[in-house]
Amino acid sequence: MKPLTNAAAVVLALLISAGTTFAQNGPDDLTKARLAAVEGDHVTCAKLADKARRQPNTVWQAHQVFASCQAYVMEAKREKIPAADYISGLSQSVDALQFLLETPGLVNNNEQRASIMFVIEEFERRIQSARG
Repeated sequence: MKPLTNAAAVVLALLISAGTTFAQNGPDDLTKARLAAVEGDHVTCAKLADKARRQPNTVWQAHQVFASCQAYVMEAKREKIPAADYISGLSQSVDALQFLLETPGLVNNNEQRASIMFVIEEFERRIQSARG
């Protein structure tokens, strides 16, 4: 078994810590996104989490799941796509995480805030590295 990459470890940790919520008529978009990630379909995860985070009264986890899955997709495609596309995709992850930090009431725990800031720094380091 291969060791987890940093991105995979972040996704796994987020999925484990986030839990699962089901609506009365079946899973919501965020739950479907989490399930897609568990199945290894990070493209679908990113699309569904992006949809979930744009809904009114969304929970903070939707932004974090989107950022994680989007970053995972970019890392998986890194060698196959132009640097500008890689940078754009990771920038979307950074934007989602910064939204969490800047929106009052979404992240109230200092440990979560520190963790999000660490991930942002890592993504920004990767963006700078891709720029050359």
